Amino acid sequence: MAKGIKSAMEAKRIGIDVIAAVLGIHRNSASNKVNGVTQFTVEEAFKLKAELFPEYDSDYLYTDLPN
Repeated sequence: MAKGIKSAMEAKRIGIDVIAAVLGIHRNSASNKVNGVTQFTVEEAFKLKAELFPEYDSDYLYTDLPN
């Protein structure tokens, strides 16, 4: 699971609905990606970083953080 993206979402108060809208996918699909059930595609990862999280490093967003 990419805990960094969840942390960034919390910090910026961005919900799953926003992630789904940016990616053009169903809310459930976005939730699965954020929660690590399925993976983000490279294109999705770049799009989220560019549109919602430009101030965050990609390594931070898409790797596991220590608990």
